[in-house]
Amino acid sequence: MKLLTIIVWSALNLSAADSAYVTINFKSTDTLTVTADWYENKNTKSPIFLLFHRSASSRGEYRSIAPELVKLGFSCLAVDLRWGLKDRTTSVMNQTALRYGTDKTIEEFRKTQNREMIDYTVTESRKDIEAAVQWVRTNYSGSKIWIWGSSITAMHEFEMALQFPSVQGLVAFSPGEYEPKDTTIVQRWASQIMQPCLVVCGAKELDLSKPIFDAIQHRDKQFCHSTKGSHGSVILNEDRDVWNCVRDFLKPFTH
Repeated sequence: MKLLTIIVWSALNLSAADSAYVTINFKSTDTLTVTADWYENKNTKSPIFLLFHRSASSRGEYRSIAPELVKLGFSCLAVDLRWGLKDRTTSVMNQTALRYGTDKTIEEFRKTQNREMIDYTVTESRKDIEAAVQWVRTNYSGSKIWIWGSSITAMHEFEMALQFPSVQGLVAFSPGEYEPKDTTIVQRWASQIMQPCLVVCGAKELDLSKPIFDAIQHRDKQFCHSTKGSHGSVILNEDRDVWNCVRDFLKPFTH
């Protein structure tokens, strides 16, 4: 039996690019309730993408992206991490962050410019990523897991790939050395991963992401430098040509 809490079935007013999803709740490793959108492929053996948003965003970042991945043969779990607030495109609020009080943390930072609580919340978000991996393992034990990160979560996914070697592959949008106390840590993680990886960066992000891509030793890696996109997974909305990179990279893994 699949162990999940169903909140709402969203199948109304869908455009051609949209797909029905179920909004679910599950517990993080510290018992915080995490909210996510589950997009299920009709093929019960399909691989599963864990989709993680950029800083101060939400699962809404993937409302137009997840349905396309379903068409490519994946199921998707778009997760609200506690380091979040609201997606800027869809205005979907981050329910996990609201429970955690991240909105108050951001408010305090704007007043004081003290990053201590921000950095702590970012670090604690790893627990939500770990819980998402466990949710798939519990409910879809036979499915292969892929991780998709955006901006700061594109940094963390390299660490998660080492922690969970059973993860099958990675897609990283705008990864960078976002840890100010260790400016080469992501390159070191990247050099150790054993999974295929696609790295995508925005028009002005070559210096940000290319060193991380270059550090990857796995032979099955691809780099996509968008000529129009800005930052994170929203590059796909800004530069539709990047979808060709994504499709070409993922095609061998959905059959």
